[in-house]
Amino acid sequence: MATTAELVREILERELGADASDLKTSPEGRVSGFVVATAFSGKDPMERQHLVRDLLRSRLPEGTMRSVGLLMTVTPSELAAALEDD
Repeated sequence: MATTAELVREILERELGADASDLKTSPEGRVSGFVVATAFSGKDPMERQHLVRDLLRSRLPEGTMRSVGLLMTVTPSELAAALEDD
């Protein structure tokens, strides 16, 4: 059976074309990390979160959403700019 992180990654990659390869699972079982997608372009942070949360809620098995923690949503250009600043 797939882990929650694997399910989340698969859904986001399939439905949004997102790079969700940075997802981690904490010792408490919470999935968090960065989600990078061009689908976030032109959307404010709340719109991005609603897009991701609504998608996951509709696709994950019942009760699994409580294991989904903080998902940072960025576009490829935002990620590139942040990496340049380092």
